[in-house]
Amino acid sequence: MMHWQFPGDTCESHCTDDDCWAVQPFSAFVTIFTAIGFFAYLLRSMYYGASLGQCLGIFGFGAFEFVHGLSHRYAHFEYFEYYQHTVFYFVIVGVFAALYEATGHMPKAKYWSTAFCATIVYDLWLVVNYKVTLYNIILVTVMFRLLIAGFLPHLDKLSQQRYDHLTAPHLTLLAVFINEGINCDRMIEWTSPEFPFHFLFESCSAVYFYYFVQFLMECRGKQNSKGKVGLKRFL
Repeated sequence: MMHWQFPGDTCESHCTDDDCWAVQPFSAFVTIFTAIGFFAYLLRSMYYGASLGQCLGIFGFGAFEFVHGLSHRYAHFEYFEYYQHTVFYFVIVGVFAALYEATGHMPKAKYWSTAFCATIVYDLWLVVNYKVTLYNIILVTVMFRLLIAGFLPHLDKLSQQRYDHLTAPHLTLLAVFINEGINCDRMIEWTSPEFPFHFLFESCSAVYFYYFVQFLMECRGKQNSKGKVGLKRFL
């Protein structure tokens, strides 16, 4: 897994024709489209009076998906994996801002700060020494879940239940991505070299990201359980 590199090793063939608009057109399309959707959602949320923390949360996901889409668009460009991995930290900052604003408290968990900081340091060490590998994808997932785990004790019961409903899809997506990184050649043998497996993963991830952002918009701290809920769903 240490030799796997993003985005060149994702399970979608590269389009090398001169008339191709993207190196990995299927994944590039769905991620850029998702980014546009998030930025549109951000503008709508600002219009309806979303808080700063909520807007930062939406912006983080939108920025990540936009750079992620460009990395599939220009998959042959060097250093794009670094840019994308850096932008992921925008997501961390946005989620932190939204949860801190909702709860009014810093993360509460024993040894939380040590574990969270150690994960960041190890992630950056891997990036510097090995570029972006599958281990980094696992680490950012751990980082993501550690961040939310620190705030969970401060969230009201309904918000905790909403997050619990997102746990299984999150872990399933991670397992699917790891399987893609390890068994891409086998999956291609079973189907076709042209079948865009990574496109399917990106599509499911976009749906998950949307519902996670909805969780950020609607979560409330225990002391605010009778207060105003964030933006309502508009699906």
